[in-house]
Amino acid sequence: MYYLKRLSLPILLSILVAFTLVSKAQAGSRMYPKLISPTNRAVLDNGCEDASNDVSWTFEWSSPTGDVTRSHLYVIGPGTNKPVINKSNIRGTSYTEKGVGAYIVNQNRRGWRWKVRALLGGQVWTDWSEEKTFDVEPLNTDCRR
Repeated sequence: MYYLKRLSLPILLSILVAFTLVSKAQAGSRMYPKLISPTNRAVLDNGCEDASNDVSWTFEWSSPTGDVTRSHLYVIGPGTNKPVINKSNIRGTSYTEKGVGAYIVNQNRRGWRWKVRALLGGQVWTDWSEEKTFDVEPLNTDCRR
């Protein structure tokens, strides 16, 4: 017990908040976001080689039970280990990525993946959501002629 006496009040409160959040998770409340859109195998926007049309992707999810302070969105393309979106400071339950003059080459259109996690009480990240997949429309589909 001696070591507990030496802990500061902020540290003890942090431990208590973390313990409470873990206890709620073990009690069966949904402790990770639920992905809404894009749905599995949806086809998202692509740009144009001549930069006449930009890429615009919107992701939506629902918050888990609890005090969500931020969300972390992770989107990765096929055949890479570097995400194109890796944002952990999103406030709310949606995010739109706009790529001005951007496009995806046709060989990389299929097999994109996305997932989200939430920060509860400013202290503890939830587990990642289930992962969903999407594809991108063929290059130059929406180009201005």
